[in-house]
Amino acid sequence: MTTTLTGWAVPVEKEGPLAHVDHTYVTSSDGKMWGCWGRDKGGHKICEGKGDSKKADCLSSPKGIALIVYGLTGVCHQTANRILRPSRQTVCKAQGYAASWVLYGAYGGTNRAFSPEWKAHEAICGIWDWRPDPLYLSKDQERDHYFEAMHIAYSDMAKAVDDRSASVSEAVDEVRTKELEALARNRIKGGLTPNKLTSIASSRADMLAELEPALMALAGPESVSASAERANKLLNDFLASVAKTLEADEFRAIFDVDPGTQVIVAEPNIISGWIGGL
Repeated sequence: MTTTLTGWAVPVEKEGPLAHVDHTYVTSSDGKMWGCWGRDKGGHKICEGKGDSKKADCLSSPKGIALIVYGLTGVCHQTANRILRPSRQTVCKAQGYAASWVLYGAYGGTNRAFSPEWKAHEAICGIWDWRPDPLYLSKDQERDHYFEAMHIAYSDMAKAVDDRSASVSEAVDEVRTKELEALARNRIKGGLTPNKLTSIASSRADMLAELEPALMALAGPESVSASAERANKLLNDFLASVAKTLEADEFRAIFDVDPGTQVIVAEPNIISGWIGGL
């Protein structure tokens, strides 16, 4: 059923360690709501587009969290992006989005652009590839240019893997770089210089090389809190490194905070399953 899917942002805290992050959730014009690990009311609209609410609901399963393991493979931003796929929109305008992207990418799965589990789930829900559909192209609605840039990168790299002109590892590295470029252009007019993009991409790759094995080695309800704490520490180490590469105004534009500010993206108090929080 074609409806309007809307992404919302709600400040998590007015003060404190989560004051620099918005919680995001999704609603549809036919009354469905997906809390994405937290509240599903209030805040302000940050994106909107036509999409099939049945597909969105399918993508949200189980329990409205879209296969995201909180703190391990994503937080509310990645969950909302997955549910918004039918509308070709993202919650990239949410405060703190860039910080969560650093850890989990646009769609979660510890930044694995070609996560087999999520790709199979999308297919079950009727999302087969990244090509623009006629319904979307015919509608007079605001396009999410960040999404469009990513879909080109994903499509190109999926093709490269299919025709074996690139390995999966090479494809993932390329998509990570293209996602960074798209994010920078979304936040800064003209984006960042190639040298700065290369430096940030290299720092992020080093961080992820340390983050991914540590997160994926954790198992059991009590370890999700530990994984969140680990993710937040590595994030802030990365931000400190990036602050040496970017001008202060560039850093603020991308990450929504001044250099040196401690940022928490993954809420350690969310242990597992359906527990409120971010």
